[in-house]
Amino acid sequence: MFLFQNISQYTDYFRESPPLALAAINSDARECGERHEEGVLGCNIISDACGRRRTFKVNSRDIACLEHSQWWMERQRDCPLQIIVEFSGTKSLKDIPKCETVSRRLSDGKVEHTFDLYIEGVESLLPFAFLLKRSEVVVLNVCVLNTLRGAFTRGPLLTCPKLTSVTGSFLSRCGFTGGIGKTSKSE
Repeated sequence: MFLFQNISQYTDYFRESPPLALAAINSDARECGERHEEGVLGCNIISDACGRRRTFKVNSRDIACLEHSQWWMERQRDCPLQIIVEFSGTKSLKDIPKCETVSRRLSDGKVEHTFDLYIEGVESLLPFAFLLKRSEVVVLNVCVLNTLRGAFTRGPLLTCPKLTSVTGSFLSRCGFTGGIGKTSKSE
């Protein structure tokens, strides 16, 4: 038993991600493996001002990696999961249903999770409606959003309960100033 209690120390010896067999021995080994720079199956545990959470960063076209790692995420529910997804161009919109499916499966498995969306080169946020409701951060880059021109209000974004940050170079030109989310709802 002593060997299994100390095996988590060995995860530091690996330059790349520790082997899954090592990380799966016990919860301590799993956490040390996920704290490793490369993580385990794409998952990392980070601690910051927001607390401790598990992160998974993926490009939208590689969302299948998330589907294949889902079993790993469902096994440990001790900290929330933050899924960071990058969408680039209109071709990436076809990947949204896969993200929605993964989100539903995680919810069915009672895994607390949120999204950080990095969106580039799209013309509408409408396809992201489902994901926006589970998003904490949305970063818009080189997006020509026609819906934000004219009489834009924060109303639609305020219906996203977890959203705390929306950034993009065009927002000030659209009359959008200040934060979004919990602090802005009282405005």
